[in-house]
Amino acid sequence: MNNHKEIVKIVISYALFGYAWIYFSDMTVGWIFRDPDIMTKWAISKGFLFITTTSIFLYFLIFRLNSKVHQSMAALRESEERLHLLVKNSSDSLVIVNADGSQKYVSPAAERITGFPTSELEGKSLDTLIHPDDMKNVMAAWNEAVAHPEKTVTVQYRHIHKTRQWVFSEAIAQNFLNEPAIKGIIASVRDITERKQAEQTISENEQRLLTLINSTPDIICFKDGAGRWLEANAADLDLFSLTGVDYRGKTDAELADFTAPFYRQSFLACEATDEKAWQAGTVSRGEEIIPRCDGTTKIYDVIKVPIFETDGTRKSMMVLGRDITERKQAEKDLQNESIRRHIMFEQSPDGILIIDPQTKRFLEFNAAAHRQLGYSREEFAQLTLADVEVLETAEETESRIAGVISDGRADFETLQRTRDGELRNVHVTAQYIDIQGQSNYHCVWRDITDRKRAEEERKSLQKQLIQAQKMEAIGTLAGGIAHDFNNILGAIFGYTEMARDASPPGSSIANDLDKVLKASQRAATLVKQILTFSRQADTERILVEPVHMVKEAIKLLRPTLPSTITIRQQLDATTKPILADPTQIHQIVMNLCTNAFHAMEQTGGTLDIVLQDCNCSPQDTQHHPAVKPGQFVMLSVGDSGPGIRPEIREKIFDPYFTTKEVGKGTGMGLAIVHGIVTAYGGFVTCASELGKGAIFQVFFPVMEQSVAPKTKPFDTIPTGKERILLIDDEYILAELGQAMLERLGYEVTVRTNSLEALTTFQNQPDRFDAVITDQTMPGMTGIDLARRILQIQPGIPVILCTGFSSLISEEQAKQLGIKGFLTKPMTKKALATALRKVLDDKLPS
Repeated sequence: MNNHKEIVKIVISYALFGYAWIYFSDMTVGWIFRDPDIMTKWAISKGFLFITTTSIFLYFLIFRLNSKVHQSMAALRESEERLHLLVKNSSDSLVIVNADGSQKYVSPAAERITGFPTSELEGKSLDTLIHPDDMKNVMAAWNEAVAHPEKTVTVQYRHIHKTRQWVFSEAIAQNFLNEPAIKGIIASVRDITERKQAEQTISENEQRLLTLINSTPDIICFKDGAGRWLEANAADLDLFSLTGVDYRGKTDAELADFTAPFYRQSFLACEATDEKAWQAGTVSRGEEIIPRCDGTTKIYDVIKVPIFETDGTRKSMMVLGRDITERKQAEKDLQNESIRRHIMFEQSPDGILIIDPQTKRFLEFNAAAHRQLGYSREEFAQLTLADVEVLETAEETESRIAGVISDGRADFETLQRTRDGELRNVHVTAQYIDIQGQSNYHCVWRDITDRKRAEEERKSLQKQLIQAQKMEAIGTLAGGIAHDFNNILGAIFGYTEMARDASPPGSSIANDLDKVLKASQRAATLVKQILTFSRQADTERILVEPVHMVKEAIKLLRPTLPSTITIRQQLDATTKPILADPTQIHQIVMNLCTNAFHAMEQTGGTLDIVLQDCNCSPQDTQHHPAVKPGQFVMLSVGDSGPGIRPEIREKIFDPYFTTKEVGKGTGMGLAIVHGIVTAYGGFVTCASELGKGAIFQVFFPVMEQSVAPKTKPFDTIPTGKERILLIDDEYILAELGQAMLERLGYEVTVRTNSLEALTTFQNQPDRFDAVITDQTMPGMTGIDLARRILQIQPGIPVILCTGFSSLISEEQAKQLGIKGFLTKPMTKKALATALRKVLDDKLPS
């Protein structure tokens, strides 16, 4: 630009000079000669002269311009070389950024700063390199540079390094967007990572140290080897009222004369203890009493640390002091309150505790607290609330205690486990308290185990009473139904047997009648089960070894189970004998195993059967008041099925209660098991957890004494010719009994009214050899009729028949002199056998 201006100046100068010379030449020649010829010749000479002069002018002009251009080009090359060397060797990176934010030019130093080669950086946008959190500051600097082209702008930011780490940089930029040769913003970028880290470290350390020293309530001061104060923290200056005082460079003695009089003794004492610390050459510690300007007295625990040079000369001393005034006062107060605290805290029968809400540790506790759970004081101090609470309630207990923050007080009951593993019921009263600025829970534990047990026993007895009343009512109802049903079955049995006897063997009629008898037998078994449940059926109990019956039941059960169910049996062959009906034991095993099979029918599983002796303590039988503790044989049947839901567990022994689908059970199985075992003097328990199956345990009382063998029954139906008086208020049964006995050869007199029967016997007592009477009859029961007949003729054989009676049992009947006892429905064989037996016993031996 400057070269162009200079050329223009030279051209104008020469042009002006040439025209001026020609003009003045014309003026001079014309004035001197005033001759046209001369003027013509001068014009020609002037043209020649003008051409010559112009040529000379142009020659010198071109020479001068060429010289100037060569000089400018040389200077430009020299300048470019200097600039290139400067940019190449500069530790800072030179960057030219386009108006769109992309990098137009990047100097080689950028590769050292960013780790990326310049070829990768050129063309990249700044927002891909700069940390997102710093883009706001960079954009602000950019906008300022754009708005003020004459101004240099400085900004610090983080940019990405090739190692994926963030590097701190400082850029000094100026706007050259309007310069055609540049058209961008030029920035000089310098790596300041180390400087920033050093500044941050120094700043953080200084700030941390300063904050620590001035925020601590302890006093801190530093002195030189001559005892002159160097530095002191805020707590120390406040203690001696030195805030705003130029204390540096002064000794304790000088400060004693400089400050208020009541500090003098403290400063002099401090100087004396300093000297002792210097002489000792080790850390010294002691208590110092310091009066305050407000009239109070502070007690400080002071530590002095002398520091020496390597040659042993004194270098400096650090003095640390902690205010222990409150602690000393607390110690004094604690001593004064020790007796009252011992009476109110230690001698309390309830456990009193202070619990940390964060760690749940016992900060304070009295003797009753750790005695309740069987721990020593040292052991209890190491425990937390979760260590003594039962797992299932620990979280709930903590939640309830935490609730006192909002409510101020909480009362609830929980379970705690003693050191020996015993569970204790505890009533907790919790309150939120603040002790010296620390929020804690104050709890009172009251052991209510005995009270809870008494309440549970009362509830259990009430529940058992209700259950007993319910079972009694159901049993009475079942017995009444069984009586009527037995009468019906008796007629079906009797007439079917007589029709079967009259039918040709092997005929279709005989086969049909056999099926009727079989169905009737199943009905009779069902009635017997009902009576067993109501404890009103008489069974024949003998002394048996249960292991044989259990094995037989398993042998019969195994073929009926699918291969997906595995039977595991653990049967102790040495189990003691029990007094039981073998058929009922078999029935118990089959019922329990069938229920277990149905529980695992869909998924398969394992059927566990265990038989072993056990000893039941009073605690084991506390929920079964009618059962005496002692030796038992325990039969356990467990399955791996889905388990029994808690809401139906109490109903499983109720008659006709079942969860099975139609066709898979009547609901009598467990009720019958319960009735049989209860009649034996034993009990049944059930344990179940959802997803983990169920276990039923049956406990049979052990019988040590021997039992007399029973009389061998007749192999065939016995007959006779004696005279029999038969009484039954059901006409069809009386007629049936007469027909059956007459076919057996007996002479039968039938009465359907007990009063008529008594009159008949009174009129002709010698006419009859035996009497068979029904128990349940209007006017006079069978037992009353038998008693009157025995009064008239002692020793006459009487057989009492009953389908149900809550008034008489076989043993009671025999005590009254009744020789035989039959349960309806009666078969012809049972009737004939019983009659033959009592008649034969009457005959003289």
